[in-house]
Amino acid sequence: MIVWNWIKTIWRWVMAGVRLVFGLGLRTTRMPRWVYQLLHFLIITTITVVLAIYSRDLVTPSNIATELPQVQDWWCGILFLALYAFVRTIHYFYCLLLMEESSAYPDIDRAWAAGMDALARNGLDIRSIPIFPIIGLTEEEETQFFSGARFHARVVAPGIDESPMPLRFFANREALFISCPGVSAVCAQLESGPLLSGGISNYVGGDSTAAGVATLEPGGHTPTPPRPADPQDAATTGTLAPGQQSLETGLPASPPPGGYSGTLEPGAAGPAATMMPGAHSAGRAVGTSPGAGQPLSPGKLDECRQRLHHLCRLITRYRQPFCPINGAAIMIPLEWSEMAGQSAIDPARQDIETLHTSLQMQFPVVCFFNGLNNVAGLREYIQRSSQVDSRFSTKARAGSRYPTGHAVDNQAAGWVSSRAVDWFRRWIYSAFAQDLGNSTNPKLYQLLCNLDGRRQRLANFIGSVFGGKPDGESIRLSGCYFCGREPSTRRFEFVKDVIDKLTNEQDQVAWSPRRIWQDHRQRRLTFWLYTAIFFLVLLDAGLLWWKIYGAPPFLS
Repeated sequence: MIVWNWIKTIWRWVMAGVRLVFGLGLRTTRMPRWVYQLLHFLIITTITVVLAIYSRDLVTPSNIATELPQVQDWWCGILFLALYAFVRTIHYFYCLLLMEESSAYPDIDRAWAAGMDALARNGLDIRSIPIFPIIGLTEEEETQFFSGARFHARVVAPGIDESPMPLRFFANREALFISCPGVSAVCAQLESGPLLSGGISNYVGGDSTAAGVATLEPGGHTPTPPRPADPQDAATTGTLAPGQQSLETGLPASPPPGGYSGTLEPGAAGPAATMMPGAHSAGRAVGTSPGAGQPLSPGKLDECRQRLHHLCRLITRYRQPFCPINGAAIMIPLEWSEMAGQSAIDPARQDIETLHTSLQMQFPVVCFFNGLNNVAGLREYIQRSSQVDSRFSTKARAGSRYPTGHAVDNQAAGWVSSRAVDWFRRWIYSAFAQDLGNSTNPKLYQLLCNLDGRRQRLANFIGSVFGGKPDGESIRLSGCYFCGREPSTRRFEFVKDVIDKLTNEQDQVAWSPRRIWQDHRQRRLTFWLYTAIFFLVLLDAGLLWWKIYGAPPFLS
């Protein structure tokens, strides 16, 4: 095995040299295109001149059947140029025969070509940097998202001023992120307008009357609440540490629901009751947005699937022989978790499953629920959490990790949604314990109850989108997190550490069982073809020997 690997290494080096000499290198190299072309020209010129100078020493001129003395003197150089022209001609016709018909998606091809050219100009090789598609990010959000992620892109192509574009590269020497605003079904649904939804009101729960503000104010006989778990573990480097392992599922046990001296149980009495003493809850407000869009038709969904499949083919072609991608992220509007039907689930699930089936591999997937800035109380929450722990910042992961590789069933989806909401609960209760009389406490509790009211629907949404098994394997969900946009700069918040986590998991990839089976089948077929060729060569050599030297003695 060691000898065989050594032989394969030498063969790869030889073939790399041959490609360089004959100009058959891959389109993307580590050097700019003009440098590669200049180097190739210098190599050809040097080899031709050297062979022409020493041609008389290598081949006797009298053995060359021509009357032209220049041809006899420079025979080896001329022969090399003829060989070079022959190889390039064969390569041209080979590419011509393999050339596909006109692409059905020229806009994707143009954007891809612009991205590849920009990588080449900046000396970046698409095969040497990890790739992460970002699904559900609109063109208007791209710049602010990577600004919030603190990702300093060396390459942005096509340019931001070139709009609209179906995809865009954001790359440096550490990673390549491919935003897909004109490819995915999620973005197509976003472009059609807001879906009909049942919105979350200020209160989620049953009818109740409670003077909630009194429970947030010190004085009287209001007991001091117990201080919840120290949120310092949830500093800017990530989410809180997982809890004890559950014996039944192998998942970390979800923390028990917190209480504010038994008076602030999210889901039992919400902010409409506690913020407006004496008022009765109106329950869940159901309404529609003006100008609401319609769910994507089956034909439109299929078109989006084909477009994303075409992008996956491009990635696979240019990444060979390495794995196509190293991970992916999907941005889902937070309000989609409140949709009653399949209108919001279908686009997200189709995009995730198309990535897996088209690329035939398993990779970590991060889910963002975007729109946290639209939930009342977020700015007060950020301010108060920073007072609880100075290490808190909007770079942190606002949500929960997920044990990669574990199937996303109903129980697991409920676990991850509960942990994502409880991340906010811990910080809010710590803020309560630090300053019980703060005037922003009602808004913090309103934020908590709003998110807690979405807990079960988030679980249902996560289970529906990530619970499938494309190619027979579970989707490798890496975590579910909330994010939003800062009001003044519109820069994304709570994305930086999530993106860092995703890039750190770039090696947690594997080929799908179907791809492995296909590879083994092709290897067996290749082995038998090479065996047949070997015996045919032996037979041909034997027949040639027989013709020249006659039959061997044992056949005489």
